[in-house]
Amino acid sequence: MKALVTIKAAGKKKHLASIPLDVPGSPLTLRQFVEQIVADSVKAFNARKVDSDLVRYLTRDAIDEQVFTGKLGFDRRYGSKDADVGESVKAALLAYADGLYRVFVDDREITSLDEMIQLHEASTVALVRLTMLSGAIF
Repeated sequence: MKALVTIKAAGKKKHLASIPLDVPGSPLTLRQFVEQIVADSVKAFNARKVDSDLVRYLTRDAIDEQVFTGKLGFDRRYGSKDADVGESVKAALLAYADGLYRVFVDDREITSLDEMIQLHEASTVALVRLTMLSGAIF
């Protein structure tokens, strides 16, 4: 089954990305869902080409879109070391526990990693990235 995962930033109307995701079975826990998203993302990252001699360029539209997501780059890797799935999953689960992002399934917030979620063909999953305010206290 496919579910649409939308990544959003708090306070922004436009979403950062939408990713179709194959979900093997439902119901599953939020923990299992996050593990799958991270494993798929790591696999896609590791499959990217490592630094080539071909110099790419960015169009104005590509720059504007990447600036909106908060990361501007040429979408390639600058090193041969692959990302580790286990470490990446551990970091994603810790980020959820620390409150750095929230998860909504069909407009209902999932509040625990062990909460069961039921997905169907028309399900939408929103990951809302929360950004911290920074400043100095004197």
